[in-house]
Parts: sequence; C-alpha cells; structure tokens
Amino acid sequence: MNLFEKQSRLNQLFTQSPVNAAYLAGSLSTRTSFGHLTDVDIAILLMEQIKSDQFLDYQLYFFSELAKRLESDNIDVVILNQASLLLKLQVIKYGQILFSRDEKQRVSFETKAVMDYLDFKKFDDIQNQALSRRLYGQVLPVDKELVQRYLKQLREAVIILNDLGETKREEFTTDYHVYGLAERYLQIAIEACLQVCGILVASLGLRRPDGYHELLSIVASQQLIPHPLAYRLEVLTDLR
Repeated sequence: MNLFEKQSRLNQLFTQSPVNAAYLAGSLSTRTSFGHLTDVDIAILLMEQIKSDQFLDYQLYFFSELAKRLESDNIDVVILNQASLLLKLQVIKYGQILFSRDEKQRVSFETKAVMDYLDFKKFDDIQNQALSRRLYGQVLPVDKELVQRYLKQLREAVIILNDLGETKREEFTTDYHVYGLAERYLQIAIEACLQVCGILVASLGLRRPDGYHELLSIVASQQLIPHPLAYRLEVLTDLR
C-alpha cells in the first residue's frame, strides 16, 4: 500500500474537516521507503475555533477515519494545537506536508512555533545550569531583584490595562490605537508572569516543563499561587 495513492482520500477528509494543516511526522517521513505504509504518524493542526476540550474527540475521530482511508491500524494521530514546543519543532523540521488549507496560516503557525521554541530554550538552558549546580551541591538562589523587576512590569501593565478597560466596547474595537495598546500591555503582563514562574521553577528545582503553558501549573502545585488563578492564566499564555 502506498501513501501517495491515498492522497486524494486524505485531501477529501482534511478539506471537509476543521483542519488547517496536516503533516506526515515521525521516522516514516525521513525514510527512503516513504510512501509504503508500515506505521504512520500524522500530525494535525486544527482550526483556531476548535476548543481545547474538543481535541481528544477530534484525535479519536481522525484516528478512525485515517485508519479506514489508509486501510491500516498502525496509525498515530497527534493534535499539534496541544503538542509540546519540541514536538511541534520536530514535526516542522522533519515532517512532510500532507495538507495545507491556507499557506499563509501554515507559515504563520510554523514561524510562531519555531520562535516559541527558541524563546523557551533560553529558559531551558537556565534550568539545566541550575540542575548541574544542584548535582554538585550548589543551590541556585532566587534572584529577588530580577523577580521584583518583573513584578513591577506586571503591576504597571495591569494598571494600564485597567485604565483601558474603561473604554467603551465600540471605541475599543474600532480604535486601533487603543486595541494595540491593550494587546501590547497584555503581552507584557503575560511575559512578566511567566518569567517569574520560570525563575521559581529553575531556582527551586521543580519539575521540568515542556513549555510555557506548564509553568503556571507547576508553580501552583507547590501552592505558590492558587490553582484557579493558574488555570485562568494558562489560557492567556496562548495569546503571547
């Protein structure tokens, strides 16, 4: 059985479903025997309007539909919307595009995924250094001055956001200047919050996160911030 022979079936499935892009991922995509189905990993990027609580349903749906169309049960389906930064990078770097509804959106997704990974890798390197120090009995102290600097940024951004929140809805949605300011200071607030969490995770030797979205839950698990607050803030990390 040859994957290329099934391409039209896949295109039909993805076109009729809320899919922005699909990739052939995993080791199969780098083999010289690419096209012959032995095991298949397919990574799917769902449209933005699909909510996170629907990801599992779509994952099961695509597994069933792909198994029928490819006439094989040796299939694994990954939903890229909830994948780790490293997995996204691996799919982009080594995978092959099976379907792309909109090239502009696909390129935008890939660009953001790569930039997010490179951004997070800086924190990952810091945590690796902290781990090395702990292995040699050296404790990495919390940089209070740096934490206070980020907290100051957070407070200042929240004050401005509160002021912008007084803007009438119609003016807010039509005045690009007001909207742009709100977007900018929301991003600053989110970044400051994540940076503080990153410092705490690295300094205290907490569980290693797979991405920024896990920082808040890790800090909350140590009762450093309330769980409800962590959950609400995690939703905002996607707005970075």
